[in-house]
Amino acid sequence: MDSVPSEAQVNSTDTVESIRDGDNLPQKVRIGYAVVVAVMAVGTVTGNLLVCLTLRQFSMPAGHSLMSLAVSNIIVGGLVMPCSSVTVLLRQWVFGPAMCLIVAFLKSVSLLQDCLTFCVVAVDRYLTIKGVRLVSTRRYKLMSVVFPWMASLPMATAPLLGWGGYAWSPSKPVCSIDWLQSQSYTLAVFATFGFLPNVIMCTCYLSIGMYVHRQKKRMKMSTISGIEPGRKRSSLKSGCDPTPGCVRISREEVSIIKSTVALVSFFSIVVSPYMATHLISLGLNQAPSLRTESIVMGILFFGACMNPVVYSGSCKKFRQMLKKTVTRLFCR
Repeated sequence: MDSVPSEAQVNSTDTVESIRDGDNLPQKVRIGYAVVVAVMAVGTVTGNLLVCLTLRQFSMPAGHSLMSLAVSNIIVGGLVMPCSSVTVLLRQWVFGPAMCLIVAFLKSVSLLQDCLTFCVVAVDRYLTIKGVRLVSTRRYKLMSVVFPWMASLPMATAPLLGWGGYAWSPSKPVCSIDWLQSQSYTLAVFATFGFLPNVIMCTCYLSIGMYVHRQKKRMKMSTISGIEPGRKRSSLKSGCDPTPGCVRISREEVSIIKSTVALVSFFSIVVSPYMATHLISLGLNQAPSLRTESIVMGILFFGACMNPVVYSGSCKKFRQMLKKTVTRLFCR
């Protein structure tokens, strides 16, 4: 446990005193934060467990990736949120150095794999629209779940081996990456798990949007000009010419695309303050205050809690499946 910075050794008298010196949140605010985060923790675990049960009983496109996201949210809600709630309330890290490493590591893995999973889902939808039939193979589905986790492990393990570091300080609501310890590590994380996945996702969804727009335009033109002799109505309804290069887009596919775009947009909204805060702190070479850290961390926690709501709100099929799952559980 030598890799834990000395500031995370919370059992010494000097450290407790420094915690009090660095405190900039009134006790009422701390209690409010602790209660809100505790409620979000319960909601996160409950909601994402329902997501897992629903996707396990009913199949849907990209369901395996959505279940992977739900698992990472359960880790955050079941471990990271309660630790954050207790730490802010008690003004110190009381779980020991080993637990500090575990919580920070799992938090990092969960967040990084979320970024990659959204990227994989975007590529998955793009390949589906383009007619690449990898999505029907069991090996592809397994790899699309395993890859984000395996790719996140090296970057999350690096602080344990000396590149970057995990720590807790009075300005942190929970143990996490010490973004100021290694500039190269911080930039590597934001580049490979922030900038690059966003470029890929934007490219995929813009391409999908342009493709769907072209098909709708083609369908509209075909409707105006009338159905040509010998042309099938099924191809007209899909907006496609009966050619090998045209892929029929089902309503379910369109619904899943809308749902994933909503998820990506929501994820970007809740992650952006966290990324911006730590990039600014890196430029200033100064750690954010506890108030700022608590706000951006609370927004992240809110995102994990609200993901099931975004699923059901943006996808009618999932909403129907979730209703059946809840009915089976509580109305027997």
